[in-house]
Amino acid sequence: MSTKIEWCEETWNPVTGCTKVSEGCRNCYAERMAKRLAGRAGYPADDPFAVTLHPDRLDQPLHWKKPRRVFVCSMGDLFHEDVPHDFIMDVMLTTAEYPEHTYIIVTKRAERASKYAFDPHVWRLVKVAPTQLFSRKSGFGYSRVCVQFVAIRREDVGGNHRDTRRIEPSRNRCTGGPGTTKVGSHRHF
Repeated sequence: MSTKIEWCEETWNPVTGCTKVSEGCRNCYAERMAKRLAGRAGYPADDPFAVTLHPDRLDQPLHWKKPRRVFVCSMGDLFHEDVPHDFIMDVMLTTAEYPEHTYIIVTKRAERASKYAFDPHVWRLVKVAPTQLFSRKSGFGYSRVCVQFVAIRREDVGGNHRDTRRIEPSRNRCTGGPGTTKVGSHRHF
C-alpha cells in the first residue's frame, strides 16, 4: 500500500497487531489506526489490534514493478511472540525472492529478531527506549544484519543526549517519530 511515510514508498503488512512491551508503546499510532479499521481490511472487529497473520499478503511484493523502499509490518511487529517461526520465514523468503526492493523491518523485539539472518536489502530498525539502548536485552548490535538502525523518539530522550551519543559512528539510528523521522547515519540530533 502506498504511504505518506517519508522514508519509504510502500507498506507491506503480512502481520498486523501487537501488544505493548514498553513505555514507548503508550501512544502507538498503529493501535489507534487499527481501532479505526476494526472489522475492515483484515482487522478483527472484536479486537482490532490482536496479532493477525495475513498469508494472502505474502505475495504483494511480486506485484510491484519498480524497486521500492518497503516498511514491513507498519501495523504490527513481525517478531512478536505470537507470530510463528514458519510465518516469519515465509516473510523472509519473500524478501529474498524479490531483492530489488529494500525492506525495512521495525521491531521492539530485537532479541527474537537477532536469531534471524538478514539479506543486505533487508534493513532492521530496532525501536528502544533510551534506558534500553545500551542493554544487551535491546538486541541492538547482536545479530547477523547488514543494515540496522535504532529508533529513539525525541520525546523519550528529554534533555539527556549523553547516552545516545555513545552509539558508535558506524551504527545507524533513526530519530523522531512518524512524519518527522530522519533515517541514516547520524552522530548528533
